[in-house]
Order: sequence, then structure tokens, then C-alpha cells
Amino acid sequence: MGCDVVCGVVVVFFSRRRRESEFSPCLLGWGIFLGAGTIGKHSLLKFESTINQAVCAILPIEKIDPEYMHLYVEFYSPYWMVGAEGTRKDPNINQEVVRELMVPCPPSNEQIDIVRVTKKKLTVIDEIVSKSESNIQLMQERRTALISAAVTGKIDVRNWQEPIIQK
Repeated sequence: MGCDVVCGVVVVFFSRRRRESEFSPCLLGWGIFLGAGTIGKHSLLKFESTINQAVCAILPIEKIDPEYMHLYVEFYSPYWMVGAEGTRKDPNINQEVVRELMVPCPPSNEQIDIVRVTKKKLTVIDEIVSKSESNIQLMQERRTALISAAVTGKIDVRNWQEPIIQK
């Protein structure tokens, strides 16, 4: 995997609206939008849209595949938390912090391979998490049923002894 170039990103912020109903258009194509006050919350939009002063847009550049950029922002978001500023419950980042984002730019075919492999592995992880959550819920239901059966006398626990666990 070669990565000779590190690309900067094009970031657009709109500081104030002149009227409450005024929004600024985004360019056609893809864009990654980050909401103000929500570090790490982002979306990859593939359609024309509008933004206001509460949103930052990372606009497309030729060297970066949109899906690759989206995954990179997903990866990089925790690092923004370190430098987050503000006294609010939810820390905030400013446009300078987002503008300083440097993105490794491997060749296009490698970006596409990275996206494909990453999505495949994330799918496996998501399935494991889902099965784990289902198993936890099932164990909680069985625990509740066992306690209920013991309390209501449906099972006899008077002679129960803790099992001996051999090491």
C-alpha cells in the first residue's frame, strides 16, 4: 500500500444567516457534513443540499473517494474530542480544527479496497454485537424467569448448593 501524498480538505462554514430562512447551497456531488456541537456526528450526502451556520461541510476533492473520506472522518472523530473547546456539556470544535484535518491519500484503487475491506469487517463486527446483545437479553429474561419461579415456589430451591468449580 503506497501513500505518498497527504491531502488537505476543503471545508466550508457559514458564520451567519442574513435572514432566518436563508440557507447556503452546497455543491452537487458528495459532501461530508458535521453538525455544530456534535463532534463526530457526520453524514455522507450524495445529493444537492443546503447548510446553515450550524453545519460544517467537507467538500469533494478529486484525490479522495467519498466513502474513503467518510470512513476516515469516522476514524478521526475521537481525536477531535481531545482538542474540543467550550464550556457546554457537549464540547465543540471550530472550523480551524476541521480545516487542519490531513487525510492520507493512497491511490484511488487502494482507497476503494480499503473501503470494501473495512465495510466487510464492520459488517462482521455489527453481526457479533447484535448476536451478543440478543444473548444478553435472553440471559436476562431467563434470570428473571428463574427468580420468579423460585419466589413463587414453582421450583424447589431448599436443597440447592453452589456448584464446586474446579480450577
